[in-house]
Amino acid sequence: MDGVLKLVEKQRNGETIETAMVKSIVDSFVSLGLDENDSTKSTLDVYRKFFELPFLEATTAYYQIESKQFVAENSVVEYMKKVRVQLHQTNLRLIRCRPKPASAKSKTESRCIFIPISADL
Repeated sequence: MDGVLKLVEKQRNGETIETAMVKSIVDSFVSLGLDENDSTKSTLDVYRKFFELPFLEATTAYYQIESKQFVAENSVVEYMKKVRVQLHQTNLRLIRCRPKPASAKSKTESRCIFIPISADL
């Protein structure tokens, strides 16, 4: 999992990564969480435990450090512009890598929106 999170961090820092590989790994976590009573349904338990929670923790840590450094050197207006760009990039990343159920999208997406804005409040 650390390898996947390092790839995501590289992408956040502007490097090009193999997003298909990240998506494949995320899909594997989703597949591992099949419902015991109905193998056609996914519970997302494995995905949440082994990808979503570490991803959100890493995202929080990244944006806390990033925002402190940026605010120390730039105005609040510039910071808000940067947050807007980061939110757009995060949304694109989530669209490419998240599992299909809307519940997974909303939880992860809402948390990622809150992180950069709340980091310095």
